[in-house]
Amino acid sequence: MTQTTTASLPLRPLEADFIPTLEKVLAQKNAIAGIADAVASRPLKDIYFVGCGGSFSSSVHAHALLCRHSKQLQAWNLNAAEFMALPPARLGATSLVILSSHSGATPETARAADFAKSYGAYVVSLSQELNTPLANTADTALVYHSPRTVTPGKQLLLLQLVIELLERVEGQDLSAWRAALPALPAALQRFLEDQENAGDAIAAAIARGGDIYVTAAGANYGAAYTLSYCYLMEMQWRNATPVLAGDFCHGPFEMILPGAHLVVFHADDDSRAMTQRAIDFARRYTENVHVFDAASFTLPDAAPQVKAHFAAIALGLMGTRLADHLEHRTGHSLDDRRYMHKVEY
Repeated sequence: MTQTTTASLPLRPLEADFIPTLEKVLAQKNAIAGIADAVASRPLKDIYFVGCGGSFSSSVHAHALLCRHSKQLQAWNLNAAEFMALPPARLGATSLVILSSHSGATPETARAADFAKSYGAYVVSLSQELNTPLANTADTALVYHSPRTVTPGKQLLLLQLVIELLERVEGQDLSAWRAALPALPAALQRFLEDQENAGDAIAAAIARGGDIYVTAAGANYGAAYTLSYCYLMEMQWRNATPVLAGDFCHGPFEMILPGAHLVVFHADDDSRAMTQRAIDFARRYTENVHVFDAASFTLPDAAPQVKAHFAAIALGLMGTRLADHLEHRTGHSLDDRRYMHKVEY
């Protein structure tokens, strides 16, 4: 059931710190290079991205890039509680464990940092600030210093680390990726601005009610996860489900009825055919098919393949901004919770 008030809330402005935050993230390249140096001689075999909720999904992009491009390193993306309850047999001194928590104090994630260190792993933290339980446990702490430019801050820190690892551990030449990084903050800002009208129109449709299914593939699945679990369920109290595009026609499509919504994070890489299949099917049965298309994201002077690899960050921004538009349309504050930080859990 849609939870609304009788009046809308003001639309939050685009973040004033967006470009400065990402430029400061890029400026941490020496610290990130130091992580690669520290783990390269272990020798490094496994990389575990660990977190909960939106912090878990923030690493989907980096995990997907490593799985696709690394021939020596095995990458894993794990929930922090499961990481401790069901520890991987390979976890040990040849492991790099990267733990993400915006507050730096998420209980499961903070405990998981100590847990990883007890196995001899090298531990890296990602959070808003230093001097948190998570950052104080880590061997190296990376920060983005922003209360709102969160997911792209994490993703850009991890993207740089992926580049360092592929170059230093495997000897790959990713100079084209490196050359594209400085233009990325401004390109992401332009994409946000260009999508404002589309985001408002999608929010207006979703605000009228109906179940919501969000689909994406590969590196873009993190955007579907975050929009569904964090923004729609947690912050807007809506029935929402993330669906891997490859699984869409293996069960979930049975729920595409008149009135249902399908939000699609449409990639500009080799997974595009999967989301296109979902779009084509859903449009036969509901008028509520909402597409954020990475093909409209531009990255000056970058090769098409490089732009496609970075586009997951752009698509993730659309989920965050859609949440702002939904708050504006429904009058339901993104800061309101029933249970989180209010009751024991």
